[in-house]
Amino acid sequence: MRRVLNILIAAFFLSCLGTSFAQDVLNVSVDSDAGSDSISVQLSEPADPKIFFLKEPDRIVIDFNGAVFKSGKQQIELKSDNISSIRWAQNTTDPYNFRIAAELKRDIAKKVVSSDGGRKILIIISSPASSPLFLGTMEGSSKKKIEVPINQQEFPREEQISESRFNKEIVPVVPPKLPQLAKLKKFSVVVNGNKLKLGRRPVFVKGRLMVPAKSFFYSFGYTSLYESRTKTVTFRLSDEVQARIKEGSAIMAVNGYDRAMSSKAARIGRDIYIPLLSAVKWLGLKGYWSKSGSTLYVAHRITKISWDEVSGAKAVIIEASSGIGTFEAELKEKLKVYAVKVPNFILDLESNKISVKEEGIKGIKAIQDGGIAKIGIYLDEEQSIKPVLDGSRLVVNFPPSINSVRFTDEGSSIKIEINSTKPVYFELKRLYEPDRIIVDIPNALYNADKFKEINKGGILRIRASQFKSEPLASRIVIDLNKDIDYGTVISDDQRYCAIVIQKQKVEAPKPKKLKILKGRVVIIDPGHGGNDPGAFGISGDRVKEKNINLATSLKLAKLLSDAGAIPLLTREDDTFISLQDRVEFAKNNKADLLVSVHYNSSEKGGISGTETYYYNPSSKLLGDVVHRNMVFNLKRTDRGLQRVKFYVIYNSPIPSVLVEPLYLNDRQEEALAMDPAWQEFIARTIFEGIKQYFEVLRKI
Repeated sequence: MRRVLNILIAAFFLSCLGTSFAQDVLNVSVDSDAGSDSISVQLSEPADPKIFFLKEPDRIVIDFNGAVFKSGKQQIELKSDNISSIRWAQNTTDPYNFRIAAELKRDIAKKVVSSDGGRKILIIISSPASSPLFLGTMEGSSKKKIEVPINQQEFPREEQISESRFNKEIVPVVPPKLPQLAKLKKFSVVVNGNKLKLGRRPVFVKGRLMVPAKSFFYSFGYTSLYESRTKTVTFRLSDEVQARIKEGSAIMAVNGYDRAMSSKAARIGRDIYIPLLSAVKWLGLKGYWSKSGSTLYVAHRITKISWDEVSGAKAVIIEASSGIGTFEAELKEKLKVYAVKVPNFILDLESNKISVKEEGIKGIKAIQDGGIAKIGIYLDEEQSIKPVLDGSRLVVNFPPSINSVRFTDEGSSIKIEINSTKPVYFELKRLYEPDRIIVDIPNALYNADKFKEINKGGILRIRASQFKSEPLASRIVIDLNKDIDYGTVISDDQRYCAIVIQKQKVEAPKPKKLKILKGRVVIIDPGHGGNDPGAFGISGDRVKEKNINLATSLKLAKLLSDAGAIPLLTREDDTFISLQDRVEFAKNNKADLLVSVHYNSSEKGGISGTETYYYNPSSKLLGDVVHRNMVFNLKRTDRGLQRVKFYVIYNSPIPSVLVEPLYLNDRQEEALAMDPAWQEFIARTIFEGIKQYFEVLRKI
């Protein structure tokens, strides 16, 4: 009872402590005058608001993370040229977030002013024409603006880099004027990487360029449907993303909202033409005028580049108005720059530079090169880098890397030492049949040796792999020849782990190596696992396929390892692994072949025997020799080698087969599958097939 009371008291004080650190929103006021509006927010603690724009309806949103507003929902209507209404309220409570949303009547420019040590925030909203911060939308005549959001230069040469490069104050980008296209003798328009066919002579209406709607929308993957009765064409990307245009109308219906175009849609020949800049504006796109002055690029936007936390670690986050489909990245070692190229995206940023100065990152700089957005991440020190596409954003991670696994002999004990470039979490597990110690290291890249033969002190070998790529995980397996005692030492900075094992007096004899298998990396994929049991035996759910798959796979791994090969298992215990992760495992570890181990079952009675599956032509030879060995040695019904599009063997980049040695719905074959001796026998037939496969390859 006293212990429960202590826990309750501690919980009360913790809750009180958490509340005391929350920011209170003390006051919100709105002021309007000619051409501009200001929103003033007074807080009890310094704040750094996050500001972003949303569409349909157009609105600016200001979030104060960690702030508490106790006066309920507030809303006011404004007689302003910029804003129709403003509302504010507590948006969420776990975590705390206070939100202000202002519905906009037109494109606006914003400016944020902080005073009183960051406790008073003033957001000034003004008309584009009156503000040097305006990021133009390109709509209209030559008096309006198009943003070229960066300095027109490539990544600097090595001699241009200096320590002060990212110490300068970050300034907003001021866009130059859009040239009058009608006055140019020659120009081209590239939309999402596709050059628009403008005909022999471009079409202008009141100085505004008209383009064929079908070519424009098709460049972004839209399909079209024309209704001849109403002379209306509908362009469709998905159920939620559609645009409807009617001949002779100046209205474009975008996702259910009517938007005014600067000119009416007109039929010219077989095509319906629309004003280019209106389409760019209402579809949320961006334009960039090339530095050569001859090409206008139109594409989706890179809306934000930030250095922020993702899954507990800092990363460079590149956000876009649409999903990033592809990118290129390379490390320029001499420049110490990690260069990312995102084709068919236009930078739409308030600043093209971000200073970082932490965790080995010096800063970030973005430039536009034609239709390619280029982001340079400047490094202070060597980093492990892993870019990942995550919906509409690209996340460049700098994960820890396992850079060495060392074995040392120290008299009565031996030591296995694991080193990481950054703090990590070492998770150790002791498993049996066969005996082994598993070290899992989540959120870490593996860049050390993948195999070491030991045969000392009860340790057979050390094998390691990039166990998962999403989320990242490294795995180190220490194979043992008997039950032994061990201890662990983990450094305070979580970058070092030592596994200390007491030597055994009697060591097992060294197994015989086969030259043909030495150094061959074989992925063994025990089917199913975790909450996916696979097939059940004829005796009921006490016989689960997942357990037999794993038992057979572990025996196969030992045979391969004893022969000098490097077996890597997609799972070493009763864990669920997705089909995609199994394929990624094979890709990450650059193996020679993959064998997926299953046992069969059928609802029809009287079916038994051995089957093998492959799909890709490069896997046919492997399938032939493995299947032939199983059928010849197991003496079960030959149900054939079949070409079937199973996910793992279809998507695997290496020769891959899926084996089904026995049927669990057959009472005799179920008993054989459950027998450890037969599991060993089956594993040996697969092993012989793998060995013969490499022998045939050598002869070829």
